[in-house]
Amino acid sequence: MSGYKFWEEYEYIGWEPAIEDCWYSQLGYWILDDVVDTISVVNWGSKSVFTSKVKRLLSVNFPKSETKVKSKYTLTSVRRKKKADNRPSYILSSSKKELEKSCTGRISKGDIDVVHFNVSVLVSTRAVLLFMRELCSAKEHKFNGWDGEDNPPQIFKHNQITILQYKLAPIDREDRMHKLYRYGDDAVAQLDLTCEYIFNKKGYDKIKPDAVKKVVEEVLKELEKKKGVKKGPKPEVTEKELLNI
Repeated sequence: MSGYKFWEEYEYIGWEPAIEDCWYSQLGYWILDDVVDTISVVNWGSKSVFTSKVKRLLSVNFPKSETKVKSKYTLTSVRRKKKADNRPSYILSSSKKELEKSCTGRISKGDIDVVHFNVSVLVSTRAVLLFMRELCSAKEHKFNGWDGEDNPPQIFKHNQITILQYKLAPIDREDRMHKLYRYGDDAVAQLDLTCEYIFNKKGYDKIKPDAVKKVVEEVLKELEKKKGVKKGPKPEVTEKELLNI
């Protein structure tokens, strides 16, 4: 699960970078929480891996955004060199490269923030659609107030995940990656998903750090400026010039 190793050798370099690091880690935690909750629901009632529909969670990670704009602090924490330490980054551009990953074309603008993530599981072939459906279903969460002291807590539902791409492949149980595992009698396949996670700004903008808002706004302004620079119209060719070609 992406993000955990990041804090093992964390180096404090300043207040605003530290706030940014904590915020993107929090985004990752919310996504990881929904993935784990999905597995918990799908495997409800099972007492062992033999009867569980989801056999193993292989990985959850966050692909880098193709948007590359210089800012005071990088949105993807590129100052951290370890590949295992990748964390969420807001999707800020709908460029061709981004759209190859997203059929929705949604970006972090207006009322929403958008994050992409990958999840890979080993699942019984009988439960592939069940897992995908549950991942995209509404999930409950408790809200204890912005200061965490509301009593009693309010219970709400959120439905924020869209599957953008999927890949399903059979596994070889004699392969060294699986040979020492026991999955029961079910046919098992590896399911790889690329997903989109939508954060409604009305639901969390109040606690979103100003340092993060500032960077995102700067990047969006820079993108709008680049988008506004268009090539001038080609000069018209006269009939006389055409005859001379």
